[in-house]
Amino acid sequence: KYDSINFLKQSKNISLTIIEVKNTGNKSILTNEYDHNIPFGIKIRNASLINSPQITTSSDINYFKDIISKVSDDKILFKKKIIDSKESFQIKFYTIHEKNIKPEFDYLGKISGIKNIKIIEPEKSNQEKSNETIFLEKATAILSIALITILSLLTLSLYKNNNIRMKSNTILLKKIKELESEIDKKSNKQQKKHN
Repeated sequence: KYDSINFLKQSKNISLTIIEVKNTGNKSILTNEYDHNIPFGIKIRNASLINSPQITTSSDINYFKDIISKVSDDKILFKKKIIDSKESFQIKFYTIHEKNIKPEFDYLGKISGIKNIKIIEPEKSNQEKSNETIFLEKATAILSIALITILSLLTLSLYKNNNIRMKSNTILLKKIKELESEIDKKSNKQQKKHN
């Protein structure tokens, strides 16, 4: 979807986001407490998702490993599972967006008895920041190499086409000269006969 040429031409940024979903209350969120008419998840604004979100950590990895139910360019939806008090899971994903606009996230869904639901973006550790920087450096290097390769192939193709054209023109000029020489010879013979 985002090839190297378009990415470079559009001057877009790629951002790594880690979002934590946590029940900070004193009681469990039960499956019948979700509003079943509204999806439960996260809406992405000012950006588009470019990879499948991954669970990075959770209070119960086996229970939450399949929590992501559906993904689109601007939404990540979760299964409406029981989330006990203090239980949580984190998801990691990359988005592409305009250089001067930061991605924003809204909560989707309604849970009975809960008025205020916050989306927390955990502070990235130095390691995560370092990994993100390395990823972006590698991505930039790969895209640069891809662009250089494409330009080199295009130059080579144009060079070969130019050589073929020059050879064809040389052969054509040679044939024209041969024809002109033949015409001159025939013309000279006819003139001698008349004389």
